Amino acid sequence: MRLAYVLNVALSLLSLTALGAGCGDPDAPSTDEDLTSKTARARSITFEGLLYLPANASDSEVQRAVDSQARSAFGPMRTSSLSVATRELKAVRPEAITKRNVNVVAADGTKTPKTEVRFTYEDQALAGSRHDGASTAPLALLAPGYQSQKERILRECTPNDSHARDFGSSLWYVFEPSLPSCQTAMRAEQATIDAARARLEAPDTDVAEVESSRLYLPITAKLGPDETNKRKAWPEYKRLFSGGVAQDRVVVSIIQGLVAHGLSGSPADDYGYGEYMDLLSELFAVHPKLDVTKVEPAEDLATYVLKSGKTVQNVRIHDIVRWYQTGRYPETLTSAEHTEIRDLAAKRLYLHWLTLEVPLTVSIGGAAARDMTIEVRGYFGVEQDAAPYRHAVKSSDVFLYSGHSYIGAGPLDPSRFKPADFPSSYQLFFVNGCVSYNYYHGGFVTLKEGGTKNLDLISNGLETPAYNSGSSTGRLVARLLDGSNASYEDLLVAARATDKLRVVDGELDNEFSPESDAIKLSPR
Repeated sequence: MRLAYVLNVALSLLSLTALGAGCGDPDAPSTDEDLTSKTARARSITFEGLLYLPANASDSEVQRAVDSQARSAFGPMRTSSLSVATRELKAVRPEAITKRNVNVVAADGTKTPKTEVRFTYEDQALAGSRHDGASTAPLALLAPGYQSQKERILRECTPNDSHARDFGSSLWYVFEPSLPSCQTAMRAEQATIDAARARLEAPDTDVAEVESSRLYLPITAKLGPDETNKRKAWPEYKRLFSGGVAQDRVVVSIIQGLVAHGLSGSPADDYGYGEYMDLLSELFAVHPKLDVTKVEPAEDLATYVLKSGKTVQNVRIHDIVRWYQTGRYPETLTSAEHTEIRDLAAKRLYLHWLTLEVPLTVSIGGAAARDMTIEVRGYFGVEQDAAPYRHAVKSSDVFLYSGHSYIGAGPLDPSRFKPADFPSSYQLFFVNGCVSYNYYHGGFVTLKEGGTKNLDLISNGLETPAYNSGSSTGRLVARLLDGSNASYEDLLVAARATDKLRVVDGELDNEFSPESDAIKLSPR
């Protein structure tokens, strides 16, 4: 089964009601339209919506209905290799909404006054390569109040599998009009509407009741030209290796979430634990002297007393990773004891900050080498506890997260943060969760002092698989820290195994030059 960082809807909806008010606007897209990517194209997108409301609908009721219909494009975009910058498509400006009075005509000829509402949605988008050469994309919208027809939508316009039904209260996320069953349903609905229109006596002012109550609205979105950054861009290596949150250190925090929703057995049985092991393995391949200096809360990773009375001592984190990946444990242990020591080690790593360090020297731009340390902080097993995320954002130069996005409403939601939660120094974020471009791209840039001058953000336009997430994240951060002055294109290639419309934002105003500022790392 293909695992993906799909979202825990029940927890997400609970989170939506408990959001704190941050100082930044989580709905505000970045002003930087050019993005660096290997799989996505930065393009503008425009589409139009249409709905009918009671004649006395207030402006606020109109806006809510428009926002609801616009958001229903989220699922069709997600399954059509498209994503937009504005959080859940809340970008319909009041001036982009027009209204007119119409009469809705029932089958018996009865007329009811209603308001016809049309709107234009405009945004910056990510488009997959399948849209190259195309100026339009077929999509569809749902009528406001569509949730009342949940079973019909699930049956006609979703795969109607366990995943889709898990999202029964968030149908906008799983609405998939490209499915053959949905195409059939939309054609049948349109045929009924066309027949009713043909019977109207005053088609300029009258609307058939079946049209005003339609569930599906096929639309054609317009795509602008490719605005993707074609120039090479780099992280701000000079600033990273000059010291940011700590003097003479580059501090990297890596949070690996659970893949299962809740832990019922050993932490080692969660799919995310294997990804965490793979991530650490990639780091050790580049910096073999990277080793544990601290575990918080305090825990002994070196000594294990098994039920049989056997004691295994002098265990390093490298051993724990190698045992898990290869299945080759100390020869003195039985097969059952392999599982036992694996589970003991996983339990000691679960919900613990693991600090690893490697001492190096760094020369920047040919200057004299000086002592510095790469400090990597790893944390496995996080779910919706906000503390680990907040700690990592505040105290790291580089922050990487692989895990569920919780429809953006989880602990990384920008509305839960304020500017004081970020250091003033330059930072690089990699949020490797589903649709993280839509959820986090604009909000974090708005919150960070200096915006893109002090923050680069790598995110995903679509759902990213959990499979290979550890190794791909590990390869990206290992390449970042190997002293090769890798460009952002190089970093994206390193993490290509899980690249789902992955983009870099904030890179265009970076000043690092590999010709004049190159870093050189040496062991000490």
